[in-house]
Amino acid sequence: MRVSPTECTIYDRDRKPFRVVFGSENSCSCLKWTMSGILCSHACYAIHELSLNICEMVDPWFRVETQQKLCEHLMSSVPMHDMPNPAAVAAADGEGASHLRPPAVTRPPGRPRIKRIESQFQNVRSLHCSRCGENGHNRRKCKAPIPG
Repeated sequence: MRVSPTECTIYDRDRKPFRVVFGSENSCSCLKWTMSGILCSHACYAIHELSLNICEMVDPWFRVETQQKLCEHLMSSVPMHDMPNPAAVAAADGEGASHLRPPAVTRPPGRPRIKRIESQFQNVRSLHCSRCGENGHNRRKCKAPIPG
């Protein structure tokens, strides 16, 4: 609902009113637009209702021109002297494809082996038989006669 040429009241699903102001302030009563500089849903709806250009309402920091000005000194152009020529790749490929293909990799069949490191074997407890008292086997595998 238009209140003035630069002000609008928008109601959300719960019929809660939000006041959206355009012009020098560019704000909404939900404060998302003010805090982040990115348009909130209320502002987008109000811009649509007032038939304004949404691109002009976005904060200047988020525009492409500003980002290009910020990054033009940080990034230098990439030299192209060692890049493959698409025509040469297509001629070598024989199919007319002008792109590079990944290397052919075949996976061996079966489950991959687990690569263990030495520290995993350091804390392994040795078996100790409770029947005969010897190391290397347990009570179940013990070959000593059962004391009777």
